Parts: sequence; structure tokens; C-alpha cells
Amino acid sequence: MKSKLPDYLQTGALAKHFNFIKKSSYQGINGVWKIQSGKFGPILGITLHTHGNEPSGLAVLSHFRDKFPLEQRLKNGVVVFILNNIRATEKFLVAKDENEKRASRFIDVNMNRLPDDVMECSKDDSRYEVRRSQELKNIWEQLDVGFDIHSTIQENAGMIMNIGTVHHRLIRGFPITDIITNIENIQIGKPAVSFYGNGSVPVMGIETGSHESPEAFSRAITCTEALLKNLGMINGKTKAGGRKYHEYFVDGSLIFPDKSYALIKSFAPYARFTAGEIIATNGQNDIFAPFTGHSIFAPPETTVKNLNEEVMFFLRPPKIITIE
Repeated sequence: MKSKLPDYLQTGALAKHFNFIKKSSYQGINGVWKIQSGKFGPILGITLHTHGNEPSGLAVLSHFRDKFPLEQRLKNGVVVFILNNIRATEKFLVAKDENEKRASRFIDVNMNRLPDDVMECSKDDSRYEVRRSQELKNIWEQLDVGFDIHSTIQENAGMIMNIGTVHHRLIRGFPITDIITNIENIQIGKPAVSFYGNGSVPVMGIETGSHESPEAFSRAITCTEALLKNLGMINGKTKAGGRKYHEYFVDGSLIFPDKSYALIKSFAPYARFTAGEIIATNGQNDIFAPFTGHSIFAPPETTVKNLNEEVMFFLRPPKIITIE
């Protein structure tokens, strides 16, 4: 039996916290809630709803406002909650069915597939996510640590999406044992996180599980609490205890040449394939697996509507690492 969301994490309750952060502002920018301890320490940025249909971030906001009031418990430093994509989140919260929810991922541009020249685009650019990224740039660059909360269509046990070096100290106590590296060097365009701390600070994301599952919300909250403890920003210690992690290296992606192509089957998270195996076809031309490994972020269907994004990513077989 699937577990049920508690009342404070139901969509209606999360809407209350969305309205709070939407109206909050910092340096004249709406959608930003800054908590200051008054003591020296790091500036931690926790970014929510980079995609509109991924509410785990609002679950975290709800937790740290109502269940664990961070304003009262922050020992040092600054925590900045940033609602990256306000309009797409609004669209998600009023969606009437699954199709409308999926259509609320973004308004004009996937905020994790931003144009390479996004910060040089005109301030009057018609694309909402371009303007929003320009608006948030100065705040993103102030961060000493960046933490971006996501979820996926397909259920999974969570993924740590590491940007650059894996910071073992920061992920101690996360209830996730799969680490994904190098995706930022393979994907199309620039992810929003590439601007955090001007690209020179520890940055990671998490994929918490399927979008509205209780397990995803719980992972998001537990990971955020663990990160705050690891940074010494709230009381408590985390334990890794020699925990083993699977570290996967992203070494390719699949992009359909046109809409005539389809996957040969639906690929579950970490589905294994062998080098030279047919993974997609249009009936006349086949696309083959480039090496033996695993796939992630495949769609639940075999076809895709958006040719501007990757259909899925290819992972090298994992290496096992231990964090003490």
C-alpha cells in the first residue's frame, strides 16, 4: 500500500507556502526568503521548483517554516530559499489533471537547459525563464553552497546530482546512495546551478523520487536537514558509518533526430544496456547504445514531443565508494 501524504504536505497546504515565498523578497527580487542567524557562517542557497511540476522543494519549505522553524534554530550563517520558477509553479498548483501538471514543467524554456548566452540576452527577452534567470543571477552568485531540489516522473530511490567534485562531507546522512556525476558537461544548454556561487562553490542537486510521492517529500526534507547539520548550521550530527554509494558517470545522451523515432521499449531507471544494442528506431534507421552501461531519465513512453531535450542519458557502470 502506498503511504499517504500528511495534511501539511497536501497540495493545498503547499500552496500556502508558495504564496508566502512568492511574496517574500530580497534585494528587490520576489520569490526569495532569506533567513539570517546574525552569526558568521556560510550562505546556503536552497532552490525550489526550478521546474514547476516538482513540489518536493515546497515540502522542504513547509517543513522549515512549520515543523522545524529554521528562523529560530539557525545557529550561524544565512539560508536563502529561492523559488526559481514562480510562474511554472503557479501553473502546477492550479493544474486539473496529469497532462496539465506535466505541461507546467516550464513556461518558455527549461530552466535546466538555459541558452549558453542567457545572461547576455536582452532584458526584454520574451522568454520568462531567461528573464527570471537574469533577475536571480546576483542572488545565485552570492551563495557559498548551492542545493537544488528536483523530482522525476518515474519512481526511484533518489539520486544525488553532483556538479563537479563530489563533496563527501556534505552528503553524509543523505538517505540516497546513488551519485550521478558529469551530467552538466553532457546535457544541452546550461543548468541554473551553473551560476550558483559564480560556478566556484560546492553545488549539488537531488532527485527525490516521483513528483508527488510521500517518499520523495521525505527524502527532500531529510537531505536538507542533513546538509544543514553537515555545514554546522543547525544542531546535530550525521553519521555515514562506512556507507557504500554507487557513483555513476554520465558519458552520453540520446537525442532523437526527428519525431519519427521511438525507443524500442520503456527504460526504467538504471536499465542496463550493452554496447551496440538497438535502443531506438524509426523503422528504417536504428540508434545503438554507445557502450555497455545504464540509462536514466528516460520517459515513461517510448516517444517524445520535445526534440530540444535529451530523451535519456547514458551512464558508465558504477564505481563503489565508501563514506566514513
